[in-house]
Amino acid sequence: MFRNNYQGGAVVEIFSGQGKDPAAKWKLCGGPSAIYKEYNKEVKGCVYCLEGSSQTVKMQMPDNGKMSLGLLQRFLVLQVNVPHCHDFSAELVITDSEHLKRRLHLSTVHKEVSATLLHAKIPFVGLKRNTWSTLCVDLVSLSSELFKGFLTLDGITLFATCKVRRIFTIKADPAGMPDDGKAVDMFLSGADLMDLIPRSCQYPADVNQVIQVFNRENVRKADLRTGLFNSENQNYNLISNYHKRRCALYLKSYINYMLPCLTNTIYIIKTIVCVLVLCALGVSVFSVVWTRTLCF
Repeated sequence: MFRNNYQGGAVVEIFSGQGKDPAAKWKLCGGPSAIYKEYNKEVKGCVYCLEGSSQTVKMQMPDNGKMSLGLLQRFLVLQVNVPHCHDFSAELVITDSEHLKRRLHLSTVHKEVSATLLHAKIPFVGLKRNTWSTLCVDLVSLSSELFKGFLTLDGITLFATCKVRRIFTIKADPAGMPDDGKAVDMFLSGADLMDLIPRSCQYPADVNQVIQVFNRENVRKADLRTGLFNSENQNYNLISNYHKRRCALYLKSYINYMLPCLTNTIYIIKTIVCVLVLCALGVSVFSVVWTRTLCF
């Protein structure tokens, strides 16, 4: 959808609550009572509201699963407001450097990072409720650690419950951080990121907002701050699939090494049990030995 569009500018706008039919290119699931457009006095503009169960209420782009967005810029920005006592999730479909489809599922439901070959779960740790947030997801940082790097962003799905103002990508670094993303704190002051966003995409000046950057380092730091990992896991880092495969090979080798010993142990236990039973029945030692030979 965006592959043939110019993406060398400051931002590429994906969604805006303004206009006659802003969700025309989106697939809306849940019905008009669950997903609707409303005017928000705080941001002085229209937003889309997603209310209800995250299992049934969602908005997805592209609406056709056979299509792909083809977005190239590094950072995905979501301007959302999540109410108190509700959860919020976003699923991102990416293509890695090996041209394989992967999924990043970010959610307030997840309590820790986990990954498989094709899917990763990442917690929205520290997400502010009942406040307009600018969530900046570093696709390169997360994808390079979990998968085989980042090539394109091909799909976006937002799940209830939230209010959505804008969704767009930005090319420039939100705080001049290096490629590994280690120089950015979880909560920015707002000046660095706002300077990179055109005024047309910014909140009104009087809106109380929070800016959060999600990359591999900040997710880990947030996990440690909230106490989700104990002191033994302070060196926690996202485990790549390469390391998982290595661990699986080591485990398989260990099992193959221990299997003969385990078989011998079972053999010895069966022999002892057989001897004890036969002795209890008054059978001679010779009969015991002979019986053991026949049985095993």
